[in-house]
Amino acid sequence: MYSLKHAHLVRDKTGAEVYEFYMDMRSFGKGYEEFYERVQEEGVTMVRGRGAEVDVLENGKLRVKGEDANLGRVVTADVDMVVLSTAIEAPSDAHKVASLFGLSRTQDGFFAEAHPKLRPVETNTDGVFFGRRRSRPQGRARHGRSRRRRRFDGSGTVEQGRGRHFTDHG
Repeated sequence: MYSLKHAHLVRDKTGAEVYEFYMDMRSFGKGYEEFYERVQEEGVTMVRGRGAEVDVLENGKLRVKGEDANLGRVVTADVDMVVLSTAIEAPSDAHKVASLFGLSRTQDGFFAEAHPKLRPVETNTDGVFFGRRRSRPQGRARHGRSRRRRRFDGSGTVEQGRGRHFTDHG
């Protein structure tokens, strides 16, 4: 979703021709599917496939070559800027942390919160709370709301000396 937001902003603020190369687009939040469709309607060119190569042309532009999986052929786009985005994946050692703290995990390997709406920063293990993006990918607004709740709920619990406090700065 972040790459879609960036594409939307660049298109909206500059009027530039924008290409979005992607392999798997996930619209996981409320209103995100509508935003995905709106970005396309605004003129962002969506190319399902990997951008495989970037060459610098003599005029200073960049040429992106990639496979368009929908068309089944290689396509090129001459652009002024290339922005790379990475996918969010659960850490490879998440099973060790889950075992250590008695946490459950979702099907995609992220830690499961106690309740996604009512208790989004809590786990089912007393005294263990989520920090940052350890539970699952979520939008910035939702992440901010969770952070505010964590400051109130989590810090009160730790200050009173109940439970365990685990901080991961990674």
